[in-house]
Amino acid sequence: MTDWQPLENEMLFECGKAGGEYLESIGKSDLAALSKDEWLVFLQSVVGRLHEVRHDYDRKIEAQFEEDPFGLPPLR
Repeated sequence: MTDWQPLENEMLFECGKAGGEYLESIGKSDLAALSKDEWLVFLQSVVGRLHEVRHDYDRKIEAQFEEDPFGLPPLR
């Protein structure tokens, strides 16, 4: 199993909201009750949002690793 960073978890929660919005729009909350087409749209909602926000989160994550607790400049 992957060890997720806090910012990655934040990104997943944001993407999950898109799936939740879709479920609200169709009036369902039980994933097992979704038809194949509804399941596909749910997944497209979540993954589509991931594609929208991933770049911003990647930059935030990279910025964390560029910070040095000793104040040294990043190696490039």
